[in-house]
Amino acid sequence: MPHIDTLVTTTEAAEIISRRNGISYKAVNIKKLCQTGSIQGAQKIGERRGQWFVPTEWAETYVPRGVKNRKNTAFKIVDRDFLYPQIIDCWRRLSPEKAMDYLRGQDIIYAYHSGTIDNPEITYQATESIFKRNYVESYTGSLTTLLEIRNAWRASLFFHNSLVRQRPLESEFVIELYRILMQDCCEINTMILAAAGLKIKSVLIELESYKIEHTAMLQQAAFFHAQFFKLCPFVDGNGRAGRLAMNYLLALHGHPIITIHKDGLECYYDALKSWDLRRDLKALQNFLRYQTCRTWDKLLDE
Repeated sequence: MPHIDTLVTTTEAAEIISRRNGISYKAVNIKKLCQTGSIQGAQKIGERRGQWFVPTEWAETYVPRGVKNRKNTAFKIVDRDFLYPQIIDCWRRLSPEKAMDYLRGQDIIYAYHSGTIDNPEITYQATESIFKRNYVESYTGSLTTLLEIRNAWRASLFFHNSLVRQRPLESEFVIELYRILMQDCCEINTMILAAAGLKIKSVLIELESYKIEHTAMLQQAAFFHAQFFKLCPFVDGNGRAGRLAMNYLLALHGHPIITIHKDGLECYYDALKSWDLRRDLKALQNFLRYQTCRTWDKLLDE
């Protein structure tokens, strides 16, 4: 049986196959092959909802059925290794005022995608209406969903005001951000928040140590988010709070925020599992780099 160090996640394998063959290959296809015993050396780590790992050699040599007959132009693939440095360079050349305008312009899209990760009932129309007009018409969804969108709007205002003042990312900031995001949606217990504050402080202390050897902002953001998600300091709302806090860390240090698109949910969770199971941050870094390109590729056209 292959050693764990020679294995990759299904998400990483899908990226390797996509890059090699010039297609967009899904991790779910690899999982199906694992479940049917079609990949020699594949391993499932963890019971019930465990994660599949496949040999790196298999990913580097596998050719999906029918791929030789397809034209590469039929597939649109974001080359993250090529686009990402260009996007970062373009972002750094923006004036502070222009960068802030771009950030504000991303508010609705970010809130919609981040919100639907935790609540699929959130719609783009309702999100846009609340962010632009602070009300909705002909709404038939739940009140909780409406409150979550309202809170996301208020959190975006808090985000931008804090960024203008260059408020540092501290546990108190994250707690305040969480209060805004979860207002009227769940009971906020003072004692639980105090315990959450201690967990967040431990994540930030670990981040300071991590920064010593890892200077790239994307690496630091991935570490913060992965460790935050692993500890889950709050009873509810860890995902939306962790994603927004990660983006604040990025924006505070001159990196564009990242919208994690809802269609990348499976890859997102696989990347977080990779850190949780074997402290491998590569999958999450690659995922965030790809999502950065998806969020800001239009920046290169302007």
